[in-house]
Amino acid sequence: MLSTIARAGSVLGLFTHDRPEWGPREAAARLELPRSTAQELLASLAGIGLLERTATGRYRLGWRLLALSRTLVHGAGFDGGAGAVLRELAAATGATSRLGVWDGRYVVPVSAVHPEGGVRLPGVGNGGRLPAHSTALGKTILAHRPRGEAVERAHQGFSVFTPHTIHRLDALHAELDRIVRDGVGVDAQETFLGVGCVAAPVRDGSGRVVAAVSVCVADDRLAARRPDLATAVLGAARRLGTVAWDTGPELGPVIREVVPTLPCPDDPEPPPEDPR
Repeated sequence: MLSTIARAGSVLGLFTHDRPEWGPREAAARLELPRSTAQELLASLAGIGLLERTATGRYRLGWRLLALSRTLVHGAGFDGGAGAVLRELAAATGATSRLGVWDGRYVVPVSAVHPEGGVRLPGVGNGGRLPAHSTALGKTILAHRPRGEAVERAHQGFSVFTPHTIHRLDALHAELDRIVRDGVGVDAQETFLGVGCVAAPVRDGSGRVVAAVSVCVADDRLAARRPDLATAVLGAARRLGTVAWDTGPELGPVIREVVPTLPCPDDPEPPPEDPR
């Protein structure tokens, strides 16, 4: 049973912005499963609404996931007090504000506020995966996790998005050490050219870092505003640590287990195949 659930999770993890549809044959090849097993998993997930079968025999994510995601966001307090904190942060700084959680490999934005005149981050919406090694949100969370995860990140490969992206393990370790020392993470054009972000860790009731909050501005404003932005996100992180977790003791585990789109080209995609 547990192995079947794990396989089902792997199937759901295949679907991204870049690759929204999969056929049984290509899913089997990617997951290194017999085609019959892949077909059975896809059909079973479609049967409970987590996937949808297209007219061509391929599969895409099902609408039930949207309902579940809304339930998760509501249950985690992200549509109430946390949203208010993000709106206050955006209003105070004039910067795009985001809250992200860790899914085991990437950061998943669960809420964002874009003030008038704020920077727009291309291809990044709620529920989308963000790289851990280049974003302020990702590095901030990674800095407070076991360092073995940084080593694993290196073994998986560092996707290079701009000339400023960290792409060596020693540089990543040094950056994570700085974040722990300074209390904030910074993305200085490491993910998008012309965009700079500052993030702070959000802790649950036990003090464990389970999320991060960030503000993003045009990079030419980052250096001058960095101290003020750092102060703002640190304050927002403290408020989020009380507001979001006031809904009950079960909230921390819910957020920590949130499961998964800036798509990351870490995993080379196999060429599309005939699904039949």
